[in-house]
Amino acid sequence: ERALMRNVLVLDAEPANLEVACNTVRAIDGAINVLRVKQADACIHALGLSAADLLIVDSNAGADPLGLLEQLRNDCPKSQVLIILQPDQTALLHEALRLGASDCVIKDRYFSDSLHLAIRRCLEAARLERALKKGEAECLFCEEIYL
Repeated sequence: ERALMRNVLVLDAEPANLEVACNTVRAIDGAINVLRVKQADACIHALGLSAADLLIVDSNAGADPLGLLEQLRNDCPKSQVLIILQPDQTALLHEALRLGASDCVIKDRYFSDSLHLAIRRCLEAARLERALKKGEAECLFCEEIYL
C-alpha cells in the first residue's frame, strides 16, 4: 500500500503557515507528495489535476471558509479535510465539523502539536478508507467466483 502515491494539498495564504503545514506532513511521512497553494481557486484547480488523501485548509485562505469546505466536500468526497481556524473563529468549529470537516485545529500556543496529531489522524483515516475499499472489492471478487 505504501507504493501508492499519496497526495496532500495545503491551502494557506500565509507563506510561513504554508511551510509549517508542509514540513509537518513531510515529518510524518516523507513519501507523501505535498502540493502547496495560496488561493482557493488554485486549490480547486489542483484537485482537478490529482486526487488528494488530505486537504489542509486555513480558514483565512478564502473569503468564506465554510463555503469552501462545502465545495471541497462536494468535489472531493473521499478526501479528508482538515480546517485550520484562528483563535477568534472557534464558533466555526462545530459548523465545520457538521459540514464534513474531518478535523479542525485552532492556531493557538499548542498549534504545532495539534496540527501534527490532526494530520496523523486524517492520514490514518484515509489509509483505512483505502484498505476498506480494497477489502470490499476483494469480497465482491470472491463472491463472484464462489457463488
